[in-house]
Amino acid sequence: MQQSPPHLRLLVVSPYYASHGGGVEMVAGQLASGLAARGFEVTWAASDTDAAATDDGVLCIPMRANNAIEKRTGVPVPLWTPGAMRQLWRAIRACDVVLMHESLYLANLWAAGSARILGKPLLLVQHVGEVPYRSRALRTVVRAGNALAARFAQLCAARVVFVSAVVKDYFCAGRPANASRQLLIPNGFDPARFHPAVQGERERTRARLGISGSRPALLFVGRFVEKKGLRLLEALARQRPEWQFIFVGSGPLDPGRWGLPQVRVVGRISQEQLPDWYRAADLLVLPSTGEGFPLVVQEAMACGLPAAVASETARALEGVREMVFSDRVDADDPRTLQRWLDLLDGALASDLAARRHEVARFASEQWSWRRCVEHYANVIESVVRP
Repeated sequence: MQQSPPHLRLLVVSPYYASHGGGVEMVAGQLASGLAARGFEVTWAASDTDAAATDDGVLCIPMRANNAIEKRTGVPVPLWTPGAMRQLWRAIRACDVVLMHESLYLANLWAAGSARILGKPLLLVQHVGEVPYRSRALRTVVRAGNALAARFAQLCAARVVFVSAVVKDYFCAGRPANASRQLLIPNGFDPARFHPAVQGERERTRARLGISGSRPALLFVGRFVEKKGLRLLEALARQRPEWQFIFVGSGPLDPGRWGLPQVRVVGRISQEQLPDWYRAADLLVLPSTGEGFPLVVQEAMACGLPAAVASETARALEGVREMVFSDRVDADDPRTLQRWLDLLDGALASDLAARRHEVARFASEQWSWRRCVEHYANVIESVVRP
């Protein structure tokens, strides 16, 4: 593996560590470990609300934070203490380049401004665009933040990376294109972990995990929050008692409270366990909105699991629309539920065995962490040594 120039000190900044369970922090962790393996001296600063991984060559700096907003509302907004902000300033002063995930957080805005003042190159990764929360007040706050705070962070950055075309279009609409500063780099996956089942493995895995072989198994993986489509999933489950609905993850909108016998909540599991659930299920169902391109869709497809996703996810990257089942998700449209019932009915009635081979081949050809890390490494080195 190609190594970076020696002693290039990289500071990764993200709202949470990977153990928090969200896609942004999972990607941050994968990139941190991948860049460390290439020879970068990687330090990772994130909220101390979750355990920090320390076994992959990455030095973690847990930042003292208050996470009460997420606990009460499900909206992930960690508030770092003044002491943590001072600690972040020192970490930026000690590094050669900053790799920051997302911009709509006070700590990240502080990091962007600090990097600008201290003359440290900033590489900003935008994972998420507009999130259509049900609350009008919350939508207004997020839109204002994207218009002001995110714009400030992007102006401070030497390069801005978007993980999907949807996110790039959201932030760049009406602004002059700048191909040298605005980059599109899709996330990847580890092919050694996420790959299709071998002959007979899928049936054995279903039996081991207690998944009925006679009823369709629909899998959800992610945080149990509004933007992931939990309310639509509840409505779907109430309309289709003959299907198995399996939920992997955690959060305030717990499906276990729906009181439905065909709903099974597995909870949070390790990355090592996750591929078995992808291989055993019949369909990944992720009607999420306001995301770039969820990592779980890439992982599921790599394992040969067809996916049903929101239209915005389907158009996030080139070629995805033809590989997934998709429809619009609009909480204010009463026709959304029926459209999704029709979508899932059609998906389950199709030749899913053939589709499994197609999506696995597409994922293996399009995405990998090796190529993703290599692209980031080249960009980082270009801003440090232009």
